[in-house]
Amino acid sequence: MVLLSGTGRYRWRTDARIALPAALMRLFPKGSEDCGDHQWYRQDDRTFRCYHCEPGERPGTPEEDRAQRRAPDRDA
Repeated sequence: MVLLSGTGRYRWRTDARIALPAALMRLFPKGSEDCGDHQWYRQDDRTFRCYHCEPGERPGTPEEDRAQRRAPDRDA
């Protein structure tokens, strides 16, 4: 049984990849457009990629970015 993980774009693809054998994963490539709701995994030490779409790639960690956005502007 496959459960759909939310309603975001390309979530069905991720669910299919989880449910099917690894040999069939290539039949369900990542989406070519921005999914709009990234879920990150670590590709290497400094690169994070989205589980759902190809454009979802970023340096650093999402936690680092959240902390940076919450920090008060000290230059003001």
